[in-house]
Amino acid sequence: MNETPIPAPLPERKGLPLPRLSPRTQAAVSLITYAVLLSLAFFLAYAIRFDFDVPSTWGIQCLIEWPGVVGLQLLALYLSGQLRGFFSFFRIPDLVSTVATIFAVHLGYLTAYYLLPASVFVPPRGVLLANLMLALAAISGLRIALRIARERWGDAVVDERNVKRVAIYGIGETGAFLASNWVAHPNLGYKPVVFLDDNTSTHGHSLHGIRVAGGYSKLKEICRKFAVDKIVFTLPPTAHQRRRQVVEAALELDISVMIIPPASSGNPRPTPRPVELSDLIGRPTGSPTDAKQANKLLHGQVAMVTGAGGSIGSELCRQILAQQPALLLLFEQSETLLYVIEQELRRIGYTGRIAPLLGSITDRARLDQVFTRYRPSLIFHAAAHKHVPMLESQPTEALRNNVMGTLYLAQAAIAHGVERFVMISTDKAIYPRSVMGASKRLAELVVQALQRAPGHKTQFMAVRFGNVLGSSGSVFPLFKKQIAEGGPVTVTHPDVTRFFMTIEEAAGLVIQSATMGKGGEIFVLDMGQSMKIADMARTMIRLSGFQPDVDIEIQYTGMRPGEKMYEE
Repeated sequence: MNETPIPAPLPERKGLPLPRLSPRTQAAVSLITYAVLLSLAFFLAYAIRFDFDVPSTWGIQCLIEWPGVVGLQLLALYLSGQLRGFFSFFRIPDLVSTVATIFAVHLGYLTAYYLLPASVFVPPRGVLLANLMLALAAISGLRIALRIARERWGDAVVDERNVKRVAIYGIGETGAFLASNWVAHPNLGYKPVVFLDDNTSTHGHSLHGIRVAGGYSKLKEICRKFAVDKIVFTLPPTAHQRRRQVVEAALELDISVMIIPPASSGNPRPTPRPVELSDLIGRPTGSPTDAKQANKLLHGQVAMVTGAGGSIGSELCRQILAQQPALLLLFEQSETLLYVIEQELRRIGYTGRIAPLLGSITDRARLDQVFTRYRPSLIFHAAAHKHVPMLESQPTEALRNNVMGTLYLAQAAIAHGVERFVMISTDKAIYPRSVMGASKRLAELVVQALQRAPGHKTQFMAVRFGNVLGSSGSVFPLFKKQIAEGGPVTVTHPDVTRFFMTIEEAAGLVIQSATMGKGGEIFVLDMGQSMKIADMARTMIRLSGFQPDVDIEIQYTGMRPGEKMYEE
């Protein structure tokens, strides 16, 4: 699936040239500008006080008071940081700081007026009041005008033909931030033109000058009316069903969709990303791990992951290391895969907590050597052969690796006093019709039988998965490759359905099972509704910017040996 990246800043075209000055020059320009504005405000205040006919004696007093009044205001603005921020954006905190600063100076003068009533250096009360309002209006007005100029005609002006017209779905904090940011920075390539929201009470209102035009029921109509190029979905991950509906409607309109990933929730600067297939599972996703229980189980322990270089095994390593074990053994028979996960974990900073170990679970001598040296207390068994059609023609290899390998590993765990042993199984082990499914069911029976064997303390449990999106051997990397090559995309049968989960969920379920198990259980994730493989293939083609059966053909190849039409 080709993901559309967030556009880089677009080429500028000439607009109003805003200053590009050094900090020292900016400070000098700010000082001079503020001094002129505050002086004009002070002289105008005197003129207003005397109805624009200032007596000569008061005119002389005005000139005497002028340096002190203006100088004190400039000093106060400098101390509050407003001189240094002259060319930056003017926000609410800046306005509050400016008001407080100018008000404090005038409050000081008003106090001096009553303490020193005859002083030639203290202006009359009417002048102070007029000057307060005029000074605030002058400074705030200039800063607001500069901000408007910067947003509308300054660096942010770009060629409108290259700007994407965006509909933002959701008017919460995230949607409001994105709209404000894109309005202020058009060079990012996005122009928010309309809001959509499911809360009908918001319809007809405006946010940042952008209208809330309706909700999902009017999505297609609104997108056509406002010539929308892209929808940004900002509702939280719990709105998974609505997210999928919005994506499907947008794909029909040939409009791309971006979402805010869960990690951005609460982030003051959320970053949208293109929709991925895992976003469309149709139920809440994410690791089911209870962090406190996982930390209690793993912190300070020696854990071992077999098949550590595989897709599920490598994610297990990441999640286990987040709980700070004393040591994690990365057991893998593929030198290449072991090297890749080792280098990744070292880059993250886990060098002192990992031990990469080459070996096969069918090698009893190697297992005994590893267990004797490292004494692991937790085993996460992810090593397995799992390609259904390939194993149909090589059943002995499936039995040797999946069944006998599990047996040897479990026996070594008992012999060396391992506390917990979690085996990763599959939903294909339920009423198996394939060699792979049968081998995993036999492996389940092996660990359950050993659980009932007397004289050991090891607690055995198994976890059954559905199809894991993006895992090695999964159909979706194949679809992605076929789409990149221009097709065709091959599907076995138009009615084949499967249950789907993410790699993060799979690894989290393994760890959660280890915290819950008492020994002998088989855990299964509630995976919601099954989905048609053909529908997922069409969605991947659309997300890649193509039309199924128009740009890229879908071919049905027929069911392969050992495959089920439906998983249970």
